[in-house]
Amino acid sequence: MFARRLSGRLVLCTLGLAIGVCGALAQAADTIDPSKLKKGDELEVKVGRNWVKATFVEPFSSQLIHVKRDDFPVPVGAFLSDVRLPARGRGGVGASAAENPFATEEERIAARQPRTWSDASGKFKVEAKLLRVDGDNVVIKRADDKELAVPLARLSDADKKYVASIVPGTSTDSPAEESAEAMPAREVELTETHLGAARVVQISGRDWNYQPDASPTERKLRNVRIPLKEIEFLASVELFLLPDQGRAFVAAALSHGSEQKATVQAIDLQRGLVVGEGVFSNEVTPIDMSLDGKWILARSQGFGTGTSAELRLYERKGMNAEPKVAWVPYNHHGPATEWAGRWSYPWNADVEWAKFLGSEHVVTLSHDNELAVWQIDGLKPIYQAKLSSWSRPTFSAGENYLAMTVPEGIAILHAATGATAGVLPQENAGGPSLLAFSPDGTKLASCTYQGHLRVWDLTTQKLIREFSVSPSGGSTSARDLAWLDDKLLLRGDDVVDVEHYCTVWSSGTTPHREAYAVLEDQLWRVERPHGGALITSMSVPPASVRDQWAKVPAEAAVVIRPGMEVAVDIQVADQYADEARQAIVDSLTRRGMKVVPEADLKLVAKIELGKTETMNYETRQFGRPFSRSTTQVNVQRQIGTLSYELGGKTVWKREQHGGAPWHMHLKEGENIQQAAQDKARLDSRIFQKMWVPVTVADKDKVAQATPSS
Repeated sequence: MFARRLSGRLVLCTLGLAIGVCGALAQAADTIDPSKLKKGDELEVKVGRNWVKATFVEPFSSQLIHVKRDDFPVPVGAFLSDVRLPARGRGGVGASAAENPFATEEERIAARQPRTWSDASGKFKVEAKLLRVDGDNVVIKRADDKELAVPLARLSDADKKYVASIVPGTSTDSPAEESAEAMPAREVELTETHLGAARVVQISGRDWNYQPDASPTERKLRNVRIPLKEIEFLASVELFLLPDQGRAFVAAALSHGSEQKATVQAIDLQRGLVVGEGVFSNEVTPIDMSLDGKWILARSQGFGTGTSAELRLYERKGMNAEPKVAWVPYNHHGPATEWAGRWSYPWNADVEWAKFLGSEHVVTLSHDNELAVWQIDGLKPIYQAKLSSWSRPTFSAGENYLAMTVPEGIAILHAATGATAGVLPQENAGGPSLLAFSPDGTKLASCTYQGHLRVWDLTTQKLIREFSVSPSGGSTSARDLAWLDDKLLLRGDDVVDVEHYCTVWSSGTTPHREAYAVLEDQLWRVERPHGGALITSMSVPPASVRDQWAKVPAEAAVVIRPGMEVAVDIQVADQYADEARQAIVDSLTRRGMKVVPEADLKLVAKIELGKTETMNYETRQFGRPFSRSTTQVNVQRQIGTLSYELGGKTVWKREQHGGAPWHMHLKEGENIQQAAQDKARLDSRIFQKMWVPVTVADKDKVAQATPSS
């Protein structure tokens, strides 16, 4: 039995249900009689525009049967109107479907064999099979399974007549000359690549040969506030800065419904205006631009996993972008398949992140944490490495090194070769980390999503700072970490002073802020206030904040530091309490704290009851998607807390919440109420996973010295 949490209303998420939505619109060539079918009989089921092979499992109702499709792991429901016998058993509609006047359009197309297609000039030819007609475009499939969308008006007269003979109503008339000129550029064929040919990086921490790698030039620009052209509200936005050229580019990608496009606005930062706008179609969105402005990197986009596996490289020439190459970096995970009229790859082939390394290489990261460095010339893979989950690499200021989180710790690689420059141990990291090199290349900062911040001196390999900051980064997303100078870090909306162990300023969450970048001490961002869009920049923190903090000695802000006495108080009586206490004591002692039975400073661990929440769960059995019900349960949340108490005041606190899960597997004889409450229950083991700092800043002193944002 399987239970899934519903939010707000009943959601029909049964596997395979969607295949019947359009069933009433297109009847199969023959009517299937379920009473004459035996388990295992071969069938074909209509999925989107295609027919897929399947076998009969069992009848369900007068209009539905259960089938096992070749492209799906479990039996699913299918409407009889979307089921037919294989070609050999349909009588009259098979190999001769193209000549059969009663055959459907899909059957006529399916029966056609590959042929040679050409444009009106006869210069371009391709061997392919007709798939379908989409509006004014003909979609054909080559022998390598690559689909091409070709404007019908650009085809030779013979090809137009051929299409019209299969798809009735297709116009063979040529449009006016001006319409032909407005056609989009031709598709770029996929280049076959082989990541397996790349060298696998062997992480070794025995030697340290890192050399500080500073930025070669100062790239600070003047602060600006420049209006942009309107950006769709639902569009996702990327910001690219080219400081050496005094330009910025804002890419806005829209991917919903029938809208699939991305626009790029070019901004002259010296003149303070938008100087051009380009449109990327073909369901791709730009994700990076080389610093010399020569190359644009774009990624395929779509709904769901498997739709972001393809990368395309464009060469920028003035205000134009000419497509050069396209490839699927992680094609070793499996070929593409068509689902609901779209191409999709296995989930782990998706490109999670990709950036230029100089102007001759591209670094990619898969959804399955596979890093690869590609040489643009010939799309040759240079090396590959396996990263820790949710990790993202970062470049040194001069782009000669890459830092990344791996199982061995934080690895620093020579970016061009993949050779290990050194490894920093990361004991008790507490989850995935964001990484950032300082501008002069002498420090590396690491910060987890839970707020565990560390700073290493890369000239000595020593950990010089370790403290706690806000888990949220002061905003709804703390997805980036960047140095503003040699002492200040920007994390989300917060400016963190590593010398004073604390957050000293926050810009506040800006509504509709879609993208931002850091250049020297400037925060650049794209904002979308009501009625418009802007690109803005400002120096952070303001000069007044810098001046005030310059007067505060670094140690004066600290209230807890190594060497102090602390008593550990576990206020939970369960079988794991002693184990949790010992783990906390060992961690504090190892980092310089003196753990004693009684002290003014106490570290208190407790679990308290939270509010009661009402949940709706949908239950179903695997293999029987239509047999389901909805159950409402009340679940009481629990809150686990670790806090430093000093002089009756809480000076540091972290929480972990236990609540009802989104889905559960029920044990034999277990009901949903029992299972949900058991999953929400916390015990002392959570405290072993919560990192406790040994250096904490005084919040009152921070508040006094930090002006309001």
